[in-house]
Amino acid sequence: MINRKLRCIAVAGLLVLTLAGCNEYRVETTVREDGGGTKKILFTMDPNQDEMAEMNEEGYARLFGIEPHSEWEMQTTTDGKKSFKFESDIAGVDDWSKLDGSISVRGTLEESDYAGVFFTNSVSLETGRTPGGRSYTYREDFRWTGLIETVVDFQADAYARRMKEDFPHLDDEAIAELRGVMAGHLLVGVRILDIWNDGDEDLPRIAHSVGKAAETVVRKAGRRVAIDHVYEVARIYVEDEDSTLEGFIEKNLPGVMYAGLTDVKIRLMMPGKVVDTNGRVLDDGSVEWKMHMMDALGGRVEFHARSESE
Repeated sequence: MINRKLRCIAVAGLLVLTLAGCNEYRVETTVREDGGGTKKILFTMDPNQDEMAEMNEEGYARLFGIEPHSEWEMQTTTDGKKSFKFESDIAGVDDWSKLDGSISVRGTLEESDYAGVFFTNSVSLETGRTPGGRSYTYREDFRWTGLIETVVDFQADAYARRMKEDFPHLDDEAIAELRGVMAGHLLVGVRILDIWNDGDEDLPRIAHSVGKAAETVVRKAGRRVAIDHVYEVARIYVEDEDSTLEGFIEKNLPGVMYAGLTDVKIRLMMPGKVVDTNGRVLDDGSVEWKMHMMDALGGRVEFHARSESE
């Protein structure tokens, strides 16, 4: 639910542009038999998207970890899009972790309470012996840090304010309890039920559970109230039907908005034959993965492949 909401926020911003497009990472990784290898990353950004948050080109690139005078090399395509190229040579098995953070997005460039929100990758390679030769296991993880907690806190705060407005007889202790109820249920929903991706069928159940807990708190205050309204407010904030999240993301977390428009495509070449992977094995023996950055919103996404060589 929230996943689609964040994507829609980004897409809605693009609708005001005359030329809409998408950011894209294209990654080519090669693992050598000695455990070393190479990684080539081409990041292409749409030339108009910087208008969405009124951010200049340098700031836009910095959100994606591309700092001035860094290892990234800028080039311009014939259609006016800016591309940034990154290449790295890996000496051996223990050096793959140097690529941690080579794909990243900062939620904001500002020094604010939301500076700890970011998207990043981590890379590893394991080698071993098999009866016929050697094995190689490549893993690349993608995850958001701080985003779940930030959005949950925002929704819980918005819910608490709404309950205070609609039920002014509730004291601060009761409002704090209601906020905790909403935050706790949302975190359980995200971490366990994956409601921010494909868990829409669980939303009514979670909303009812929040409403039931809120009913107990409200009744303890000793006033007669419309209990149906208690449940309705819980539903609105569990299912994210209020209109405040969009403005919050645009103002405080522009990097999240841009991530909502960013795809990652990875192609991996490994020694020998791929014997296990959660990607797609192509005709030439390489492995391919595709993801959207928001696919990692509810939890870590891992790409892995194992090959064996003689």
